Amino acid sequence: MVELDLRSASSSQSFQEAGCLRIALLVESSSAGVGRHVIDLTCALLESGHSVHLLYSSRRIDGRFSKRARATSPLKSEDMRS
Repeated sequence: MVELDLRSASSSQSFQEAGCLRIALLVESSSAGVGRHVIDLTCALLESGHSVHLLYSSRRIDGRFSKRARATSPLKSEDMRS
């Protein structure tokens, strides 16, 4: 499993003060429409100022999803396989 830590850089206040949420999106299969929906949702949440952690399977990842996920301003990418 791979985790991308994506955070909005627009707010210098704490998340609680700004009314922002910390959100984890877990995607097992990221092909076709599912991957596109998750990326679009992630982008919208980031634009709203929320902190988003995107977790997805590195075994069943679609190439387009991987490129778009990493282009969504990742701060940290971590391979969580043991």
